[in-house]
Amino acid sequence: MLIAKHLPALQVLIPFSSALLAALSSKPNIARALSVLALILNSAISIYGILILQNNISYNFGNWQPPFGIEYRLDHLNQPIIIYINCILLFCLTAGHYFIQESIIKFIPNNRQHLFYAILLFAHAGYIGIISTNDLFNLYVFIEISSLSTYVLMATGGNPRAVIGAFNYLMLGTIGATLILIGIGFILSQTGSLNILDIHQRLTGLYDSKIVIAAISFVLIGVLLKIAFFPMHFWMVRAYSSTPASILAYLGSISTIVGSYICIRFIYFVIEDQQQLQTIANFITPLALVTIILVSWFATISVNIKKIVIYGAAAGVGYAMLLLTIASDQISPILYQLLFIDGLNKAGLFLIIAYTEINSNIKKTPLLYTAIIGIIFCSSGLPISPMFIIKLKMLDLLINYGKWLEFFIVIIGSTLSLLYHYRIASLLFFSNVRSHNNIEEHKANLYAFYLIIILQLIILPLL
Repeated sequence: MLIAKHLPALQVLIPFSSALLAALSSKPNIARALSVLALILNSAISIYGILILQNNISYNFGNWQPPFGIEYRLDHLNQPIIIYINCILLFCLTAGHYFIQESIIKFIPNNRQHLFYAILLFAHAGYIGIISTNDLFNLYVFIEISSLSTYVLMATGGNPRAVIGAFNYLMLGTIGATLILIGIGFILSQTGSLNILDIHQRLTGLYDSKIVIAAISFVLIGVLLKIAFFPMHFWMVRAYSSTPASILAYLGSISTIVGSYICIRFIYFVIEDQQQLQTIANFITPLALVTIILVSWFATISVNIKKIVIYGAAAGVGYAMLLLTIASDQISPILYQLLFIDGLNKAGLFLIIAYTEINSNIKKTPLLYTAIIGIIFCSSGLPISPMFIIKLKMLDLLINYGKWLEFFIVIIGSTLSLLYHYRIASLLFFSNVRSHNNIEEHKANLYAFYLIIILQLIILPLL
């Protein structure tokens, strides 16, 4: 009962307090053990939370009742995302530890290696806070906590250009966060509240106000910039290109789902006016269609495996935003399926890239070939894969709403996806993939690859 009562706060406090302990530990092994234990505990608590979640769970800090105090609110919209990001980081720190060790930890001085795990847990606490909070300013605070930690994570590894990539993200991320903060300030000036549900009620009759319209515009543009939505995707390409792929297996697999959640929570839980919702849909939909075609084409013509996967991640943002606006008055359940499966696929692809960054060449072993082919098969959306079923559901949804332009764009985008996944396979198997290191193959990479494939097979009957 105590866990159930404080569940919303515990999910943020466990990684946050573990980050402090990891920073004080001064030993990388102790810091890693603390991180793994914290994530096991957090994953168990988050799964327990979804089992007991019959109605919304509201948690008020300091017994200050909303809208005056800060409220965390858990429901069937955000609790599955918390479970997902907990499990993804746990996967990266256990099955993917070999990749982190060889591509990041070994390049950090021994007396600072424990700080990597502390920063990683701070970022994770920020992401969970973003998902949990029902307060707009608290949302901004958690965006900044996760962003500042992510800048440091992206600058790690042995590539000197990683610092430049992290600086590019810092500049664009700061602009996006500033726009969000300005929008929140405008909303506060008009409603006198920061609680999302309270703002939803107080905005009634204020949608003709230019300040309210400006506030909605600032927040949405800031969020779309943070999630690298076209035409603001360029920072992702620059920053991710020099970031160790082992950390991108975590960041790249959760960034789209966290950004999409912010859009969902703001669009459908703050804004009530149907005209405003339709205006937002009219703004986002054309950009989503252009994203699907143009960014997928960039992936197809790229000659670098990492850039292909990065462009593929940017294309995934386009699909997510399209599903977000197909029906401007409701959330499509297919959106969540797409976000979860796409996240798993990106984790697998970035781990493959991490393998090529660590090893001097790909060792031609049947088990490794089978694992890589399985991940590429699932990610490309070939028949019988989970992504294929999700694309079919998306096409069926577009037909039901009579959106034929979007229907054909999705077909073209899916065809381009097959082409750039074929390009990934050809670059991996039919060319010499080399780096500056010469590390012998480790069985851990096989465990990580096959675990992703097994998860896809488990999910397949549930779709």
